[in-house]
Amino acid sequence: MVLFLSFTLIGCTTFTNTIFLIQGVDDQTKSRILTETGEALYERELMSRENYEVIPKVEKYFVVALRYDPGNSKAKENLERIEQFKETRLKEKMVKFQDLLNKSDRTEEEDYTFCLLAQQCIYIDPKNPETQRLKDVTSETRTALLKTYRERTEAALAEIKERDFRDSVEKKESIYVIALENINKTLFIDPGNWYAVPKKKTVSEEMAKIFNTRKADVEKTIYEARYEEAEKGIAALSDINTMLDYAYDKELRDLKYRLNFRWAQSLYEEKQFSLAEAKIDRAIMSESTNEALSLRNQIESDQAEVSKKATVSSSKNGRVASGAKAIKEIEELIYRGDLAAANKLIMSRLGKERDSAIIQRLQELEVTIREWLKWYYDLALAYYRQENFTRAVQLFTLVIEIDEDYEMASDYLDKAKSKQKLIESLGMNS
Repeated sequence: MVLFLSFTLIGCTTFTNTIFLIQGVDDQTKSRILTETGEALYERELMSRENYEVIPKVEKYFVVALRYDPGNSKAKENLERIEQFKETRLKEKMVKFQDLLNKSDRTEEEDYTFCLLAQQCIYIDPKNPETQRLKDVTSETRTALLKTYRERTEAALAEIKERDFRDSVEKKESIYVIALENINKTLFIDPGNWYAVPKKKTVSEEMAKIFNTRKADVEKTIYEARYEEAEKGIAALSDINTMLDYAYDKELRDLKYRLNFRWAQSLYEEKQFSLAEAKIDRAIMSESTNEALSLRNQIESDQAEVSKKATVSSSKNGRVASGAKAIKEIEELIYRGDLAAANKLIMSRLGKERDSAIIQRLQELEVTIREWLKWYYDLALAYYRQENFTRAVQLFTLVIEIDEDYEMASDYLDKAKSKQKLIESLGMNS
C-alpha cells in the first residue's frame, strides 16, 4: 500500500524515489500522499499524545512533499501550522513553567510537572536559548527527583527479591508497577538516564511475564463469554502496555478484536442491533476481517428492515395517535440503532406535545441520542485517524444527519471524502 510505503520512505536516513517508482506513482501524487500522512501523524502524535519529540519527523513529511511538488499549497500550510503549533504550545508550557517556578511550596508531583514542562519545551524548540536554559533552572529539582525515583525503584526491586510472593502474586505485580512507574518518570524528565535505561530493560522483561499471564486470563474470560470481565482485563493490560512503551499493541488489538467480535455476535443473536453495531465497529477498528465486515452488513441489513417496517406501520396509521405510542416507537428505533429516525420523531413531537410527563421522557430520549452521537463521533474520528475513510464517511454522515453542527463533523466529513477520493484514484481501498 502506498500510504504504508510513504512511512517506510520517511523512516530512511536518506530520501529516495525507489519505492515510489516501483509503484509507478507520479511526483504530484507522492507529494499528496506524504502530506496526507503527515497530517495524520500531526493529529495523532502532536495533538492527541503531546509527543513533542517527533516534531522534526512530522515536519519532514511536508518538507519532502514540497520537494516532490513545490506548488503543494497544503504542505506549505501544514508547515506554517506546525510553526504556529510550536509557538502556541511553547507559550502555554512556559506560562505553566513560570507559575510553578514562582511557587515556593510545590508538591512532589508539581516538581515532576515542573521538570517535565522543561523537557517538553526543549523538544518543542531545541535551538531556542530560552528553552535550553530550563535545564539549568530545573537542575536542582530534577536531581532531587531522580534520587527519589531511584531509591523507590531500588526499594521495590529489593522487596521483590527478599519476599516470598507465592501466596500474593498480585502484590508482586503491583510492586513491579511501582518500580516501572518510577523508571518511566526518570526517563520522561531525563531522557537516556544512565540508571533508568538498563533498569527499564530488566523490569520490562518481568512486566512482560505479567502481561502474558493476564492475557491468558482474559482469553479464558472471552471464551467463557464473560465479556464485561474481559473488558476490564483488557483495560488493565492496556495500562501495562502503555508503561512498556506500547510493545504489545498487536496482542492487545487481537484481544480487543476477539472480545468485541464475540460480544457483537451474542448481541446480534439477541437482536440488540444498536449495541451489536457498537461492538462490531470496535472489532473492525482492531482488525478489519471478512467475518467482521459480514456481520456488520447483517446487522445493518436487519436494522434497515426494522426501520422500514416501523415507517410502513406509521404510514398505515397516519399520524402517531398518542405521545405514549410515539415514545414506544422512538425507544424501538433507538434500540435498533436508527438514531436519525428517532431524532426526527422526537423533534416533531416536542413542538406539539402538551403532556409534561411525555415531554420529560422525550427529553430523556434526546439525551440518550446525544450520548450515542458522541460515541459515533469519537468512533468516526478513530476510523479517520486509522485511515479507514470509507467507514469514517459513513459515521460522520450519520452524525450530521442528527446534528449538522456537531463538533467538527462536517469538516472531517469533507476531509474524509477528499482522502477517500485520493485513495480510490490510486486504485487502493482504505
